[in-house]
Amino acid sequence: MPPTVLLDLTHTSHTNARTGVQRVVRSLGTALGDRARPVCYDPYLGDWRDLEGWELANLAAEAPAANRGARWPLRARLRSWIRRFGAGFSSSKPGQGGLDAAQLGNDALLAPELFSRKTAGALGRLRSRVRGPRVAIFYDAIALRLPELTPSRTVARFPSYLQELLAFDGIAAISEDSRQSLLDYWRWLGIGSAPPVAAITLGVDPPMESSEPGENGLAASKRSEDTRTLLCVSTIEGRKNHLALLDACERLWTRGVRFEMRLIGLAQPQTGREALEKIASLQRAGRPLRYDGPVDDATLASATGNARSPFTRRCSRDSASR
Repeated sequence: MPPTVLLDLTHTSHTNARTGVQRVVRSLGTALGDRARPVCYDPYLGDWRDLEGWELANLAAEAPAANRGARWPLRARLRSWIRRFGAGFSSSKPGQGGLDAAQLGNDALLAPELFSRKTAGALGRLRSRVRGPRVAIFYDAIALRLPELTPSRTVARFPSYLQELLAFDGIAAISEDSRQSLLDYWRWLGIGSAPPVAAITLGVDPPMESSEPGENGLAASKRSEDTRTLLCVSTIEGRKNHLALLDACERLWTRGVRFEMRLIGLAQPQTGREALEKIASLQRAGRPLRYDGPVDDATLASATGNARSPFTRRCSRDSASR
């Protein structure tokens, strides 16, 4: 039988957000397929459990989210409370979820999210239900290196999170820079024995085909060569440097360069506020600037197709004719 990997999807299974972390987490679940056992920490149950149908549906949902927050419907909360405290309603003992600690049939644990303080406090119980390696993914140390561009709650939480990673058997960093940042921090703390950290560079999404006619491939090349659209896909937040991008666009527009700037991405209300104000100011001035907010994958594919430069479109036609 293939190994069973417990996959912690505590946050991702309760939000429709499609930030970079959520895309990585969902892609891992898809890649692992039947080998993955998706689980979450249920704060209302007070323990870990397998995902329910509505949570699995969240993972597959295509609708963009208005925020990154986790959503727990009242019905789901009541169901967990009953399992936790209601005698006779569940075969589970109070405080126990769907994962039996006595059955160590789980071969590995993968924690691909930035877990919260509450989830971190329960990770020991989850690790005890795994007989093989326990691995976490580490994304970056921007909260330490650029705290002024990071939400204050994240900055306050981050040092504890970095120390909680020490309890894992290994860490997969998404780049060599991330790996070195984590090791440097542990070294600065004076940690003598730390788990191994390996740099495993993130892959990329395969090219997305638009379902809308005339928005991708050769059909896109029929648009006017004078129409140029620059596309930026990213959460709107301080560390993504949108202010510099918008300043550059404004200078080019002032010089008479003709192009449209299109932005796609969920806005972080604290660190993205200045960029949102700049976007609104440029739009009031009549600049060709479009901000769509979060979008679904079909819209993203269409936007990507429309953003091809004239040179790229000519190459596409030449390649298609061979």
